[in-house]
Amino acid sequence: MRRWRPVTPPRRRPGSSTPTPARRSSPTALAGPPTSGTRAGRRTTTAAASRSASLRRGPTCSPRNCASPRSWWPSCTPATSSPNFLPVIDHIADALDQSKNASAFPPYRPGDTTNGRNNNYPPVRGPLGNELKKIIAGNYDKAPTTDEGQPLCRGADKNERANRKVFGGHPIYVPQDAFSLTPYGNYCQYYFKEQYAATHAGALQCDEYPFASTEQGAALDKIHYSVRAVHTSYNENHGDALQAFYGQYRLITYDPENTPTKVSDSPFWVKIVD
Repeated sequence: MRRWRPVTPPRRRPGSSTPTPARRSSPTALAGPPTSGTRAGRRTTTAAASRSASLRRGPTCSPRNCASPRSWWPSCTPATSSPNFLPVIDHIADALDQSKNASAFPPYRPGDTTNGRNNNYPPVRGPLGNELKKIIAGNYDKAPTTDEGQPLCRGADKNERANRKVFGGHPIYVPQDAFSLTPYGNYCQYYFKEQYAATHAGALQCDEYPFASTEQGAALDKIHYSVRAVHTSYNENHGDALQAFYGQYRLITYDPENTPTKVSDSPFWVKIVD
């Protein structure tokens, strides 16, 4: 059984170096349609998801530069089941897995650079056989000295708009595949065009990882991120859960103008819990 559970670091008693136990939240039922059956070899039931993500609160950080190790954190404790956004968690798991994320969209290929990317012209879908693995931050299972092990940091309000603007909200042209969307579209409508063709308008949304609400989203370098088409209900349910996590652990929106250090103090990692 796999569960979705945010975990806070231990609090310290005043004048003491010994941490008190981490506070646990009570189980919370998430709204949305349950999943059942077997998909991709994973058994899911209405009681719990076959895969879940655990969000963990961490020390102050800046993108790709964490201030302290995480070895003192408590272990994950089941609390909130997440059958209502299982495809989103599968997407996060695949994005973080470097043995799989070379197939993540948009593709990353030799010679690809941030400056060379034009948002209106996404890389051709392929596969061409030369796709490279991506280095995607926020992976709790990776060493904090690695780029993959660096935390995600909740960004400023403008981050979400800037991140999503990279892969959507503008014309899309892929001349190699004679594909275009005007006056605007998103990358998922190209990379998952068969799924969009088989569903009604509004049934799918373009999910992204790292989350658009973080400083490590698509706008950071336009390369080391992943998008995937998921059903709208799953994406919205996951968004609600993420906002609840931000609120519960007070990961506030980064305000660079009123933050003397000019560094976000709302970092966290993501762990896929088996």
